[in-house]
Amino acid sequence: MKQYTVTLKVLSPLHIGCGEEYTPVEFIIDDRENVMKRFQPLDFCATLSPAKKKEFTDLCMYAKNPIEIYKFVKTHYNNSLSVQEIAISKEIARKYQEMLSRASSSGDINRFSIARTLFHSHSMLPYIPGSALKGAIRTAYLSWLSDKYPNINSKELEKELLARSVEKKSLEKDPFQYLKISDLSPSFGTQNTQKIVYAVNRKKKSSKKGRGPAQMLETIQQGSIFTGTLSIQEENTFTWKNIKEAIKIHYSSIWEDDNEVLKKTGISEISDRQGTGITLRMGRHSGAEAVTMRQYRKIKIRTRTNYQILKNATTIWLASEESKPLSLEKTLPFGWISMSVAPLQ
Repeated sequence: MKQYTVTLKVLSPLHIGCGEEYTPVEFIIDDRENVMKRFQPLDFCATLSPAKKKEFTDLCMYAKNPIEIYKFVKTHYNNSLSVQEIAISKEIARKYQEMLSRASSSGDINRFSIARTLFHSHSMLPYIPGSALKGAIRTAYLSWLSDKYPNINSKELEKELLARSVEKKSLEKDPFQYLKISDLSPSFGTQNTQKIVYAVNRKKKSSKKGRGPAQMLETIQQGSIFTGTLSIQEENTFTWKNIKEAIKIHYSSIWEDDNEVLKKTGISEISDRQGTGITLRMGRHSGAEAVTMRQYRKIKIRTRTNYQILKNATTIWLASEESKPLSLEKTLPFGWISMSVAPLQ
């Protein structure tokens, strides 16, 4: 069994979904500093007088207008609270203040939802699950194998190449059971890893708006470092050397395609790919190409009247400070990371 330390450097905003959103009772937004100040709801309640605590409880239980809860929390926020500060785009901070100034609720209040990235419940800091990284590696490895054995159809691929019984869903002979990756946590001393931005959809050819409204996502910022461990029991062709080759082949073409699209739309290329790290992609909005095998790729694209099947997606999701950016120059695609692996000492 070979053991390694794994270091991930985030190259572009990364969102690992957890199915949770920020609730009105756990944050305020400071539009002067453009930060969300997140706190524990119980800590907030502890700062209230008995009368105000009852008023707050009644609001949470019976308020028909969510703005009333936002306003109460903002009005009675106490600077003594222990908070986690998270950077936020100027436009989102401004929309928060505009929401508080309204006399009544509107359709916009229902769209002020911020999806959280995966986090530790005790520290509230984000982490990258080993299962997500392993999934990205598995896709690359299967794509690499399918290129070597083009006559095997997609339904038989795992059964034939990984000795896995698809019918019985048996994992007894699947070599990926011998690849174990821990969850990856922020490197010691790393701070301010998160930022809340918009995800906007744009057409690759024209840069025009694609389908779907802008989404507010909490992301792990580019430059953040995460560390963990990896162990592998090699057998036959299932070696770390071959896995690295598979990752490079699968994601390099997607990287080049992405940067070609970025050039056409006026966006700077993703930087900091230098060094010995292996580049790969993961998380929400990482694109259909990253999660499918190249040989069998069939992406369902909606047209005005029907659907068509293509090898590549026609739109790209970008991280943006604005919901309707006039220029895409300062936007970035989601989910690119650089992985470095070293023998465990």
